[in-house]
Amino acid sequence: MKKRKVCISGIGMITPLGTGWKKFWQNLLTGKTGIRPTNIFKFPVDPDETALHMAAPVDFDPVPGLDNTLPEDLYWGDRLLCHATSMAIDDAKINSLPSNTAVIIGAGASSALNIEEFESQLTLDISKNRNITRVPIGMASSEKIIANRFRLFGPKMMIATACSSSSLALGYSFDLVSTGECDCAIAGCADTLCQLTHSGFYGLRSIDPDRCRPFDRDRRGISIGEAAIVLILEPLEKVVQRKKEVYCTVEGYAANCDAERMTSPDETGKVFLQLMQKALKNASVSPEDVGYICAHGTGTVINDITEAKAIKQLFTLNSTSPWVSSIKGATGHCMAAAGIFNCATVALALKNEILPPNTGLKNKDERCDISILKKSIRLNCKVAIANAFAFGGNNVSIVFKKWEKEGSL
Repeated sequence: MKKRKVCISGIGMITPLGTGWKKFWQNLLTGKTGIRPTNIFKFPVDPDETALHMAAPVDFDPVPGLDNTLPEDLYWGDRLLCHATSMAIDDAKINSLPSNTAVIIGAGASSALNIEEFESQLTLDISKNRNITRVPIGMASSEKIIANRFRLFGPKMMIATACSSSSLALGYSFDLVSTGECDCAIAGCADTLCQLTHSGFYGLRSIDPDRCRPFDRDRRGISIGEAAIVLILEPLEKVVQRKKEVYCTVEGYAANCDAERMTSPDETGKVFLQLMQKALKNASVSPEDVGYICAHGTGTVINDITEAKAIKQLFTLNSTSPWVSSIKGATGHCMAAAGIFNCATVALALKNEILPPNTGLKNKDERCDISILKKSIRLNCKVAIANAFAFGGNNVSIVFKKWEKEGSL
């Protein structure tokens, strides 16, 4: 079966660096960070423990007119997802979505936030002797909310593989569009700050008390972030026919599991290496064609070393190696949304011919022997990779290619 060429035609973003891809991109390139002192806890925490007060909340103002059309009791994560979806559709300049449009969403921890909000509301309702006003329906219904809101009858699915959830959602969306099962796909994720996630990583001693500094020799862990990212995937031919600029094409992806420890990877880098090799093979791309890798790069000691080791092994036989950067020093680790966040970053890098910096990097860890960007650079990159590695060893790598107007079809 001949597969269709698939492209990214629309991007919707609500991030710690701003709402909309233009504001996000400008702030990312200039080295700004959304990580700052904040307090997501509804109960007292140790005021001397800095790590409990550092996070990257979204920089978001409701879109005039749109927010009023959403149900009043819609939870925060789903509300962000609806906004991001509308932005992506507008950005793609689609007048009417095909009825068979797929909605594939990455499942995050926003359901935990919903429960935390429910508990607070329940306490208030009980104190005022009134009926329960909201129930914690959770993020498990996010794909249904989007499908119902835009009257879409294609496949809908929620994928839960921790921090690679949204990458796998994009990969499955690519499959549906490339095979002709669907004429369009909405791939996205909203993951929000919540006490459960923050406390869990704090308990693992994985949170940097200052801020996330991927690949830096003094890094001490992650910073939790939140974001809502939605990408529109369509057949390239249809987008070109309506004379819409394309961000990039999706060439292929791979997923695997390292079956190692629940909270840390196989430190040899072998599994990450095999993942990227398979993704490149599925995309019919050679390693020497790759000019940029948007790394998972969480800022934990083991993860960064392991990913760098895999990247170095992949390109050992090449005369040149690709540039690498992680955006998590700017955006924090947005959990389930992190994967598709990297994908959106790659799409913007390829289209704008600029590679973003590894924000927060001062002194590179010598054990991370790869080419890491301290500052943004202009580069006409042809092929790029977006990585996402998750708890439980759920790993996804996606390959993208720059769209060239001449001879692209």
